[in-house]
Amino acid sequence: MRTASFAILIAALAFGQAVPEPPPREGTIAVSGRVVTVTGNDQRPVRRAKVSLTGGSGAARVTATDTAGTFRFDPLPAGDYRVTVQKPGFVTLEAAASSESTMTLERAGAIEGTVVDGAGDPLINVSVYALQLQDGGEPRPVAIVRTDDLGRYRMHSLPAGDYYVEAAPHEAHQAFYPAASVLEDAKPVRVSLGRDTGSIDFTLKPAAAPAEDSAVALHGGPPGTARIVGQVVDAASTKPIRNASVRIVPVDGQRFGLLVRTDTQGRFAFSSLPAGRYSASAEAERFVSLEFGQKHFGEAGTPIQLGGGEEFRASFMLPRASALEGTVFDEFGDPAPNVIVRTARKQYVGGRHRLITLLSRRDPPPTDDQGHYRIQGLPPGEHYVVGLPRYAAGVSGTEADLNDAVGFAPTYYPGTADSGAATPLTITPGVDASAPFSLVPAKTVSVSGVIVDEAGEPVAGMLWLTTPDMLPRIDINLPRVALARDGTFLLRHVPPGSYTMQGFAVPPSRSDTPMPPTTFGWLPISVGDSDLTNVILQVRRGVALRGRVVLDDASTPPPGREHVRVTAIPVEFDSAPITEIIMAGAPVDFGRSAATSPPSETHADLSFEVKNLSGM
Repeated sequence: MRTASFAILIAALAFGQAVPEPPPREGTIAVSGRVVTVTGNDQRPVRRAKVSLTGGSGAARVTATDTAGTFRFDPLPAGDYRVTVQKPGFVTLEAAASSESTMTLERAGAIEGTVVDGAGDPLINVSVYALQLQDGGEPRPVAIVRTDDLGRYRMHSLPAGDYYVEAAPHEAHQAFYPAASVLEDAKPVRVSLGRDTGSIDFTLKPAAAPAEDSAVALHGGPPGTARIVGQVVDAASTKPIRNASVRIVPVDGQRFGLLVRTDTQGRFAFSSLPAGRYSASAEAERFVSLEFGQKHFGEAGTPIQLGGGEEFRASFMLPRASALEGTVFDEFGDPAPNVIVRTARKQYVGGRHRLITLLSRRDPPPTDDQGHYRIQGLPPGEHYVVGLPRYAAGVSGTEADLNDAVGFAPTYYPGTADSGAATPLTITPGVDASAPFSLVPAKTVSVSGVIVDEAGEPVAGMLWLTTPDMLPRIDINLPRVALARDGTFLLRHVPPGSYTMQGFAVPPSRSDTPMPPTTFGWLPISVGDSDLTNVILQVRRGVALRGRVVLDDASTPPPGREHVRVTAIPVEFDSAPITEIIMAGAPVDFGRSAATSPPSETHADLSFEVKNLSGM
């Protein structure tokens, strides 16, 4: 009987090997094509364009053209489909789907200009809109960008037509090009295909300046009688710096921070302050931030000793910050749009050297249609530069909002995927630097799954991928994913390799808890040559570390609890991330250890509790 069964098994195996591949299912089709652009008589493939397929009975599908400009969707149920092709710098094309079609993208137009104030100084972070009139005369925004530190803007990927351009800053009156306060008095800007329309410039009238004396009082106690007043000026020209931020923090006792902004003459004032020691700092767009008493970045500041009823005068002379700009290319020498470019400095953190990005007021935008980037506000010193293709993130089965740069590995200047071979750039005060480089191509796949809590229930949150600590590399670790609805996530364009996936659940919104505890989780994953699916990342509440501070000399009077603070610093990044990363998903400046450490409380008997620790 066993012999007969064995013979039957051999026969079945032989039969299975002899059967040819089954024919395609009845009623299935394929949609394929090639995307090109034509300049004169020159026809070129459009590489890494986003191609979306809609229609039929299923959900929308998304792919990208390859290096030859081709794409393919199959197998598909029979039905009517439409294909949409998008890439920055080109006019979006939508057409009925077919097999082996050739689709021609037209190069779009662009609008460029600058936004300055009445003195000719650039206005930073001003929102600039391109508007088109709809039926009925209502304006519809079709593009929005923000000005850089030089006041420049560029709105690209615009179809041919007439546009109204609006500049809408936070602290000045809005204006329509060329110098109108209402749309009815504006002049439309004509945009042609394949051409840049430049010199669409604005000179804006400032809004009312803040009062010179911005009085403040401490929360939870009676106001004091002391004041700190002063002025913030440009170290090079001694011109007043308007709208600079000045912050004071007590050195001893209650930890709080107060912030005011300077007026048109660069002046500021803090009123109703208790006597005590304070640290003060000033920061402004296009300038290096300094503490009071600092003359150069990296030096120690000088505390302000403030007596009761005293008025202390403090002045800040801020040096000009530097900027870094350049163009990112693909392996064919074409501009690479929508690439995140960041800088970092080498620091010894968590037991080894790492590349750590500095905190910034706002992240610079990804590269534009010309592959151009600019990073402002860099302090002097050595900086490493990396281009990070954006990981498309969203609910499983949906496409990303942006046309992401696909098919590249994280690439370090001057053009290497090996962080150990990266070349740092030396930034000098007030001098802009240039760093063009080409991305390293790489096969990429998708990673999808769900975030769950301790009970296994899906939760909303945020997650990202980092380089594992077990790999002795100094890679830049940046949050890559900013969205995960209903627990599900989908990361596209992930290069093969070993990663640590980190995530946290979004804390509930409660007015009585300004920073509620988070639930955090981490998971080592290995990404190969095919999509990684059904990844489950579980998040948990952190634990508390409790203890007591004991003095060696019992005869020494114990310090007050306000002078004792216990800080827990992680020694590795896989399982114990910095609290500020979890809460904000932001780059970290490890020079600000007090701001990035987990919450800590010291009691009157010098017992302490450090809360919400992971990795223990």
